[in-house]
Amino acid sequence: MTLRTVHQTDFTPSNGNALQACFASIFDKNLEDVPNFIADPRGYMAAINAWLEPQDRTFVKLDLTPQGTLPPHANALAVGMPVLLRGKSPRGEHAHVVVATVDSSGRAFVPTIDPHPDNTFLDGVGQWVGVIVVNN
Repeated sequence: MTLRTVHQTDFTPSNGNALQACFASIFDKNLEDVPNFIADPRGYMAAINAWLEPQDRTFVKLDLTPQGTLPPHANALAVGMPVLLRGKSPRGEHAHVVVATVDSSGRAFVPTIDPHPDNTFLDGVGQWVGVIVVNN
């Protein structure tokens, strides 16, 4: 699967639109065709799931181990699946999110698209991974 890089346009620490840009990359949309979930008063999780609902999908966050992998009790994910990976920003004491793909183990993640134009991804490993699940 080839993903299109969409860059964020708001660089406000903890309130920028990196999350919006990541979803635009995964869904091959223009930035303006995806809501800025962080700005939604319902909170970003509610906003994401409201946007995904008509597409019969749900967004699920999974906490990662200190090594940045899925915990032993979690099921492995599909190799190559695009996910959102949240960790520490390399540009300050705030979080950042990037697009990653699931590696060959099904338990670790390869950063693939950084929505920030400096392309420095995360400072260290991810803290949680966001998976887009197709509802049955």
